[in-house]
Formats: sequence, C-alpha cells, structure tokens
Amino acid sequence: MKILIDCSNLQVGGGIQVATSFINDLNSIENNDSFYVILSPQMQNYFFDKDFKKNINFITISRSNQRSVFKRGNFLKKIENNLNPDKVFCVFGPSYYKSSVEKTVGYAIPHYIYKDSPFFKNISLKSKIRLFLMEKVQMYLFNKNSDKLIFETFDAKKRFLQMSNFNQESTFVVNNTLNEIFLNKNKWINFNLDVKSGNNILCLSANYPHKNINIIPKVIDHLLFLKLNDFKFYLTVEKNETNFDSKYDKYICFLGKVEINQIPSLYEQMNILFMPTLLEVFSATYLEAMYMGLPIVTTDLSFARDICSNSAVFYDPLDAKDAANKLFNLIGNKLLQNELVQNGYENQKRFDNSLSRTMNFLKIIKS
Repeated sequence: MKILIDCSNLQVGGGIQVATSFINDLNSIENNDSFYVILSPQMQNYFFDKDFKKNINFITISRSNQRSVFKRGNFLKKIENNLNPDKVFCVFGPSYYKSSVEKTVGYAIPHYIYKDSPFFKNISLKSKIRLFLMEKVQMYLFNKNSDKLIFETFDAKKRFLQMSNFNQESTFVVNNTLNEIFLNKNKWINFNLDVKSGNNILCLSANYPHKNINIIPKVIDHLLFLKLNDFKFYLTVEKNETNFDSKYDKYICFLGKVEINQIPSLYEQMNILFMPTLLEVFSATYLEAMYMGLPIVTTDLSFARDICSNSAVFYDPLDAKDAANKLFNLIGNKLLQNELVQNGYENQKRFDNSLSRTMNFLKIIKS
C-alpha cells in the first residue's frame, strides 16, 4: 500500500513531536508499505542526518507554499496526483484540500471543543471574532476534507461529535504518548545550563495565547511577596517573544527553542514543571515530567486532571496568587514533592508508548 503522510502544516510544539515519533517508528518496524512524507520546513532538520529505509521518502514544502493556504492545498493536491497513493494521513488537521482517496486526519485543536475554558475570558472581542471565523472555516474543512478523524482523548471525540456531521464509526481515539527519545538515553544530547542549586522551575511551552505564560511575571511578584528569592523560571521562548519587563530578568531564563533530543537533559536540571496552559486536547509535556521525575504545578482544568490525576498540584487557572501559593507550598514540602513524583511514575504507565500509537495509527489508516 502507498500512503501519503501530510506534515506540511506542523510548525512548533507537540504536533511536531507526534509526527517525528510516528515517522521514526515507521523506520523501525518491518513493513511492506511505501510512505511518502511531506515535511514542513520546520521539520526537515529532524531527519536530514538520519538513515531511512527505502520505503520512506521525504518531500519538503517550501515556506512560501506553507504560508498560503491556497498554495499549500494546490501543492499537496499536485503531489497526490503525481504519486497516486492508496491512502492519505494528515497527522493534524484540518486538511485544506479534498483527496481523491480516503483521508484520515488527526484532531488537536482545543479552542473549538472547550468553550468553557477561562482562556476566553482573557482575550479581546477582536480575538473572539477571529476565533469564531476560524472555527467556521476549519470545522467546515474537517467535515469536508476528512473521511476519518483521530482524537487524543475520548472527551475530545465526544465534544467534537456534538458539533459536527461525523459519526461514531468514522472517529477513533489514539492517546498521545511519551516521545520515544525519552526511552533511549543514547539519543539524548546534553543541554548545557549554568543551573545553580535552588528551585528551578521549567515552563516548557511555545508562546501561544492559550499557553498563558504571561501569568509568570505576576506569579514572580507573589513569590517575592512570600519572601521566596531562591528560584528561577526557565522558559522555552525567546525574550523578544514576550513583553516581560526587564526587572524580571533575574528570575527568568529565556532558553529559546530546545530540540527534542535535548529536552530530557533539560528536565534533569529542573526541580518543578509549571504548566499555566488554559487549553489543551492532550499535552505530552505532563507525561514527560512524570517520566523524568518532576512534580507538576498546573491549571485546575479537566484535561489537566484527566492526564495528571494525583501527580500534580492544581491552581485556579487565572489566579497568579494561587499559582504562587501552590508553588511556594510545594517548594517547601519535600514530602509532597516525593509523593507527586512517585504518583507520576505510576500514572504515566497508563499511557501507551510511541510504537503502540504508531501501530494504532496504521491500523486506522489502512482499515
């Protein structure tokens, strides 16, 4: 079977991690199928120095074609017509063109299915209108250009079905997993940091509005009010991506983008994971922290409790004071830290590994 895999719209974050693991898994299994992978420009560096089997072929979309929805759709349609695949898999949609063969599409946009999130209290009327229009367009594309949909949780599937034309038989659930990099220390690359003893708080996140990293300066203010001075936040964004006052530089280290094989080393140098996110379908960052032995402080929202269970401390999502209090109490309570870490080790075992996810993807695509 000839399968076209579309990763052309993946630019940062968890989407790239899922796609990268999937493609690496394809290279590790015995399979007679032929795979043609369309990479985004942001993904090509993950594969340029690796040896792949002859049945895995790569095509990279240009940045100009990626930026334009119409150019991207035309480019992908042209590739499909030339290759004449049996199946198409868009790792995360929506897909912007209609295929002539069956297409399976992954769904991972929380904004349209979690309307009860406090995120919507934080944004302007202009942003609400923009999201409303985007939802109309993208939900139309999900319905029009997808034959099957894959969700990361049963809750996401249930919510989507309530607002779409899809039926139960065309929708599937495959849980997100820990990236295979974490399971192979030989692939880890050291991430050199001048980390001092103390309380190193990791916020592993891109700077999207729903990630809510803008709460961090307010959290710092409250921590200082509580007379805690020996701490530092480590953010995986550039400083110029934020509008943080320079007075917070003493308490924030801006790391910029961190490559996936450097992330385990980064975790090893941290003491706590702080996740202020307001919207997720599923974040593998929670699983990573559990696996690497970090206690978690995160928002008291359904998706976070579903994944973290008893391995996290939860705070009121928009309340920086509550977040600071939870961090302060955790820092001062080694017994609680150890309890959360041990709970995390057990909790992350509930989730499949990357290879299981890949086999489930293939089963759904080919069925």
